[in-house]
Parts: sequence; structure tokens; C-alpha cells
Amino acid sequence: MMSTRKIMKFTNFFYKIKQYVNAKVLKRLYFAFVYPHLLYGIEIYGNTCKSHITKLEILNDKILRTLQNKSIRIPVTELYKSYDTLSLSQLHDYQILLFVHKLLHHADKLPPLLTHTLLKTDLFINIILGVN
Repeated sequence: MMSTRKIMKFTNFFYKIKQYVNAKVLKRLYFAFVYPHLLYGIEIYGNTCKSHITKLEILNDKILRTLQNKSIRIPVTELYKSYDTLSLSQLHDYQILLFVHKLLHHADKLPPLLTHTLLKTDLFINIILGVN
């Protein structure tokens, strides 16, 4: 996946820079350089099979461990909690819910073709239910 390759570039960078900047700056760097790549298109690629997502999840976990200087024994949930963010699967669910909310309550802010197509077909139901 494209996101994996782009995010992989930051792993070594974060490992080298973490000793020179404080935790607040590291968190900002994560949300500036990594998070947007995770977020972009997650509504689409988040529905792929688990094996395709696993590599990206592991890479993101590794970056969070590096930035927070935590050992492998620390649960991943703590890493996400301390950065006030969501795991990849939770992020996918959240973005789908935001999309459905926009579609139902703010359809005028979405492209007309999209709203017309989704509201008139079973595709909308499949997106809500996560059916592939």
C-alpha cells in the first residue's frame, strides 16, 4: 500500500530525532507527517482484508513506541491513549460514522452525484454495515 511506503520513511527519522526534541514536538510531528497518511482514504482501504491492514498497523505501533520511548511490553492501547488517537480499525469506524452522519444530516455539503447514488442504492447499506 502507498501509505505503508510513505510512513515507513518516517520510522528511521523519528528514531534519530527523538533524542533531540521533547515529547510535545514529537507528538506534533506524528500528527503532521504520519496521521494524515493513515487518515487519507481509510474509508476505502479500511474495508480490505485484515492481512493487508496488519502491516500498516504494526508500522504505526512501531512509530508510536519509538516516539514515546516505550518498551514492547507496554500495551498498544496505552500508546494510542497517551497520544489521544485511535487505532487503525477504530479510526476506520470513526471515519465511516462521520461520513454517514454527513450523508444523512449534511447531504448538501457532499457532491450531489454521491448523495444521490448512495441514498438510492444498497451500496449505502453495505457501507454502513461494512459488507465487502
